[in-house]
Amino acid sequence: IDIKDDTRLFRTSLIMALGIEYNLSGSTSLVAGVTFNNGFSNFMNGSGASSNEKGNIIDVKGTEVNTKGTMPASYKLKAMNNYLALTVGVLF
Repeated sequence: IDIKDDTRLFRTSLIMALGIEYNLSGSTSLVAGVTFNNGFSNFMNGSGASSNEKGNIIDVKGTEVNTKGTMPASYKLKAMNNYLALTVGVLF
């Protein structure tokens, strides 16, 4: 499914990171880090509707709102990603 028209080109976010590198021997190092990404803007563009395995339309909360053969109720797509990442590695 091509979702190119349903996503925005830019998204704003705040990224904070903290890391450490420990030299084991020679050029070999152990690295560790934590990154927090806080998304500010909605990166979805457009609207959508869902149906269950019986073909009945369902709303965002998962309840059936229409029967088969009727027009689905649409809703505006919204997605903002926030995440915490842990990075651990060995550099040679």
